[in-house]
Amino acid sequence: MVKPPADKEDAAEPAMPRMVKPPADREDAAKPVKPRMVTPPAGEAARPRRVKPAAAAAPARRRPGRPPAQKSKMPLLLGGAAVVILVVVVALVVSSSGTTPDRAPEGGDRKAADRPSEKPGRPPVAATVDEEEAVDPADEIREAYERKKILAESEGEILDLARWCKEKGLKKEMQEAADTLLKKNPKHSEAHRLLGHRLFEGEHPDFQDKWLTAEEYSTAMKEEKVYLHKRATDPKFDAMEHAISNARHQYLRHFKHSAVCEWPYVLFVEDFGSKVRNEYYAQEKLDQVRAFYAFVRKNFPGLLTKEPDIPFRVIVFKDAASYNRFNTGAHSGRGGSGGSGSRARAHFSLRTKFVYYYEKNAAGSSFDTETTLGVLFHECTHQLLNFLRPTKNPWSDSMWFEEAFAEYIGAVKKTGKYEKDDKGEDRMTFHIACPNKYRLPAILTRIHMKHYFPLPEMFRCRTYEEANQAFRLKHGIPGGHGQSILYCQGWSFVYFCMNEPSGKYRDKMIKYIEKDVTGDSGYSTLCECFGLDNHDESWKPIEREWLVYVHKLGKELDIKGIWNQPKKKEKKEKKEE
Repeated sequence: MVKPPADKEDAAEPAMPRMVKPPADREDAAKPVKPRMVTPPAGEAARPRRVKPAAAAAPARRRPGRPPAQKSKMPLLLGGAAVVILVVVVALVVSSSGTTPDRAPEGGDRKAADRPSEKPGRPPVAATVDEEEAVDPADEIREAYERKKILAESEGEILDLARWCKEKGLKKEMQEAADTLLKKNPKHSEAHRLLGHRLFEGEHPDFQDKWLTAEEYSTAMKEEKVYLHKRATDPKFDAMEHAISNARHQYLRHFKHSAVCEWPYVLFVEDFGSKVRNEYYAQEKLDQVRAFYAFVRKNFPGLLTKEPDIPFRVIVFKDAASYNRFNTGAHSGRGGSGGSGSRARAHFSLRTKFVYYYEKNAAGSSFDTETTLGVLFHECTHQLLNFLRPTKNPWSDSMWFEEAFAEYIGAVKKTGKYEKDDKGEDRMTFHIACPNKYRLPAILTRIHMKHYFPLPEMFRCRTYEEANQAFRLKHGIPGGHGQSILYCQGWSFVYFCMNEPSGKYRDKMIKYIEKDVTGDSGYSTLCECFGLDNHDESWKPIEREWLVYVHKLGKELDIKGIWNQPKKKEKKEKKEE
């Protein structure tokens, strides 16, 4: 049989042979038929899917009377094209996923790339990692910290936050949380420990019961050795430190202050709001009490015949509100300072032996700086006299003298000058025992109205009540006029004796002062010191001298009062002229 020539259509586009399983008895059954190439889906591996070959190729159909057809090369070309297309598709898949089927991505999990596919019969799929979805553990911790920080409000919650930060290694955040906790509670021990602070347990007052850093603790321990050495070798220093510790324990636990010392005084100065102001007021008050003590020691040497066993203690309040707040409630009466909230500028407590004094004027107060200063000297005089007197006689038997002598020293003015002390330090200087600009007008007015005591009658007044009663019986005017007369008339008599031009009464007055502080006081003792008998008539010459001196002093100082004002008629006559 001869194969007939192929038609033109067949030659141009040969048909693909149909895959038919050949019969087993044909010779070409053993020849495998080339498998058909199928493009895999994009998500699967790039290897071609295998097709199970047929057992034997199907025989080509032949037309009778035609020779067998020649084999065409077109299937090979189509197969190659399919392979090229498959390679391109695989390349696109690989480029989109960032990995290859045979190799794990850089920085990824190698085992995940080699892991077999979950579905049986399919090749394993390469694992891919999305870099945008990867989470940094440090970022997670910071986000958790921000959430906890917002929710932490109470002390316990802030403490838990600080502990969590320490556990996670967030040192800076832990410090911030601990600092926040200390702002709420400065004595929070756990917060201090988280910050590495140590509690000082020594005796040095500047560091006692304070939490210190490692550097501060080292400095405190060095100063502690110096402090303990001073207390062991200097009795005065030990006495002052003992007084400070006792005062802080008994009275000043809730009083924010600083302590300044210069023998024989210890001052507890309230916090004035800034370091500069605290240092200024502390030094100013120290200069004032130092000047007071020096004045008494120079002008009354017979008084200070012994050193005090304990220092004199003064509490300086910043204003009237602090003064009144401290002297009411638990600090008033027998349980505290012995004072009370009032118009008083200061007071000396017989119970505590403290002087309580405030510095700044209250709103609407008539006190000026000189009066403020004078009140401090006045109360320090009471404190000194109380120390010098025997224990059984804390006050003078002559109340007129107790207030008169305090008013005499309490008339103080600043000189505006500074002088070097024995240590070479600049000290503020004062005029002490000046004419009292408040008491002098008052006594001149009383003398003009004849509302004053004859001297013997004043000398016999032992209490304020006796003075008030005597004035009420004599003039028929109730109230505390008798007490106020003791202040102004008593001051004027002491000032007269100390400053009278001839000086004949100065030594006599000093002699009585020295006797009074020993407990030997009263009318009879005063008569003895002035060389007079106990008859009232013997005081009249001295009383006349006193009246003349007071009037003359008022004119010298140009003190204007009702005693030197022209009468109404005289004013009218002058106007008419």
